[in-house]
Amino acid sequence: MHKPPPRPDHQNKTAHSDARDIKHLSLSGPRVALLIVGVLTLATVVIVVINLGEISAFATQMSQAKPSWLVLAAVSQIATYFCIAFVWRRVLIRIYQDRSLFSLFPLAIAKLFADQALPSGGVSGALFFFHALGRRDVPRQQAFATFIFTTVGFFAAFLTATIVSLISLSVVGGGVTALSIGAGVFFLIIILLVMLVTAITYFHPLFMRDWFLRIPGMREAIKLSSTAITQVVSDPGLLAEAAALQFLVRVLDGLTLYIIFIAIGQPAAFGVCFVGVVIASLTATLGPIPMGLGTFEAGMVAALAVFGVPVEAALTATLLYRGLSLWLPLVPGFFIIQREFLPSRPTPAALRDR
Repeated sequence: MHKPPPRPDHQNKTAHSDARDIKHLSLSGPRVALLIVGVLTLATVVIVVINLGEISAFATQMSQAKPSWLVLAAVSQIATYFCIAFVWRRVLIRIYQDRSLFSLFPLAIAKLFADQALPSGGVSGALFFFHALGRRDVPRQQAFATFIFTTVGFFAAFLTATIVSLISLSVVGGGVTALSIGAGVFFLIIILLVMLVTAITYFHPLFMRDWFLRIPGMREAIKLSSTAITQVVSDPGLLAEAAALQFLVRVLDGLTLYIIFIAIGQPAAFGVCFVGVVIASLTATLGPIPMGLGTFEAGMVAALAVFGVPVEAALTATLLYRGLSLWLPLVPGFFIIQREFLPSRPTPAALRDR
């Protein structure tokens, strides 16, 4: 295995630029308003469900949740981050060089923090990802290709899981729901965006004006996209592997909810838990509220109720699931992301060269 080439100075400057960009991403006025709406929506869901069911049953299930099963559910969630890190590692092995799975694992947790705590449509998470791989001596081209592979694999797995879940929900609930229509529109937009990016990447000399190419960073972006898309198209096996691992993440999420139901003494079928998680994720994705506050919970409770899960048990399991999948990982994610943006300490050899 050959030694990685040293990073040029401009790559270090770009990494520092990425760091500045992500630090400048903050909660603006509209985002704060959406966040408040999300909190109110979540509170409404809790109040409505508690009023529908018995408060005593809800309180009993929450207080009597078995810690040993909750620990097992947490292990299942930790496994999802290992899966994401393993996707990155597999892509890096194929297109560049191997990186330790345990060195990539913290990045999966920190990326969740960047995406959720700094809502920006995934831009903050992407900037963090490029910066973190740059600190690990991965060139920008290979880092961008890794991001494209994992993103395409994610949407392929998400689309597959969504189709299965919506079919199951339609069969049980009857008819085509508004959620199905919204999902169809969402994925149609994704497909159109992919086609647009591909057209710009491959055919930009035919229809792009010089002024467009003179936009700062545009030529480099087109070059990075062109190379990355070529790599994805030329290696369908790696893309299929990435999609399969991303689908495994969805399965582990369903397993987490399945274990939580056992913990609260209200076992539910694994298939029901899988559909509940996917529908909740879809609802949160379609909604404009940061972190899916309220929309995720409402989607999961509604989907579980369609399959006959008592609303008190559905709410209890949903809140516990959100605690394990969102709120708890934000704590280590904050510290990891702070560490990643601290200046690298110079090595003894570098100090001697000064």
